[in-house]
Amino acid sequence: MDKLSKALIIIQARMSSSRLPGKVLKPIGNETLISTLIDRLSRANLPIVVATSNHQTDNELFSYLKGNCNVKVFRGDLADVHSRFLSIVKTYKPKYFVRITGDNVLIDINGLEECLNALETENYDYIDGIGPNGYIPGLGFEIVRSEIFTQFAPMNDNHREHVTLLLRESSCDINYKEYNRGFSKKKYPKLSYTIDTPEDYNSFLQEYKKDFPQLNQIYYET
Repeated sequence: MDKLSKALIIIQARMSSSRLPGKVLKPIGNETLISTLIDRLSRANLPIVVATSNHQTDNELFSYLKGNCNVKVFRGDLADVHSRFLSIVKTYKPKYFVRITGDNVLIDINGLEECLNALETENYDYIDGIGPNGYIPGLGFEIVRSEIFTQFAPMNDNHREHVTLLLRESSCDINYKEYNRGFSKKKYPKLSYTIDTPEDYNSFLQEYKKDFPQLNQIYYET
């Protein structure tokens, strides 16, 4: 089975963040937040699609991605993020997709590869690395079986905005696994690597300013 039919990475990203507008194009060294994330995820050797919106506020992001990053770009409804993912899944038909949010630069690639390898023998429908028992914020990811995703239609706006919330609410009805590789938010409640506010961004710059060129090689070891 080729990589595209097996798994696909989908990064959801937009420019209209209320707390940190334009954050995905904020500079990190000589790169941007989104390009740094893409570089890091490329180490998983899977195709990457960025799911952004067709709203005019995301025109700059679209142009940047097309001109600077080796990824596919899909544009859809700004508010209905679920519909963007569903369209991508129906277009590319991967067996699984990895969901990443564009403000999490330090995804645990070792953990992601471990989970992808586990799918060769384990029949998981949803590996949840961001829920209550998931990773420290900013390190986590989710892996979803596409067939299961298409069977759960969103029932409200909250489900449309938060793509996998309905799967988490339905965890008793699917083969569900929580995952954090020892870096759980419960174990380290004061840590967060998500870039969601100006304070988060400034703290990230201060902590990693000496390591910008090596950010995509930073791993976490237990």
